[in-house]
Amino acid sequence: MIGFLEDYVSPNVSFFEWMSMGVFYTAIMSVLMAFLLPLLFKPEVKDLSEAVFAWPMALIVMATMVIFWWAGVLPYEFGIDITRIPGAGE
Repeated sequence: MIGFLEDYVSPNVSFFEWMSMGVFYTAIMSVLMAFLLPLLFKPEVKDLSEAVFAWPMALIVMATMVIFWWAGVLPYEFGIDITRIPGAGE
């Protein structure tokens, strides 16, 4: 979709502008779906006590992924070339 827009409109959207729009939309849809999906699709399992213990590990994995993702994205957003090895070829 972005490629299509670039061909016809040529928008200049930075990563942070794109994320600011996407994070807001994702938060709204996540809350809406958290309430809507259980109403539309009744759960077959009544006792989810075993699944509760998986949440802390899932949050740790997700936080780790986000940290490494931002570590790779932020230097490019600020114009830092992380592919260049310091001291090489000088």
